[in-house]
Amino acid sequence: MHIDTLSIARDLRAAELSPEHAEAIAAAIGRSVNEGAASKADLESLRTSIDVKLDAVKHELRSDLEKLRSQLTLSLVGSQVAIAGIVLAILKL
Repeated sequence: MHIDTLSIARDLRAAELSPEHAEAIAAAIGRSVNEGAASKADLESLRTSIDVKLDAVKHELRSDLEKLRSQLTLSLVGSQVAIAGIVLAILKL
């Protein structure tokens, strides 16, 4: 964001402030706005950082889902084997 400090100083001088005071106030306003505002580069850096972290989280979630899928498959197979064993035991009786 660009602040026209010269225009601010002129307005303050027109309001009968001394040139020194007007320029000091305008400079302070310009510094405070420029120091507190994020630049496009700041925002792009933040976006890149967020994208990297998001990709890491996605990868971790995919890995966790794959582990859960494997565990669930093993549990289902184990349950089916146990049920088959119970059915065979009942048939033998």
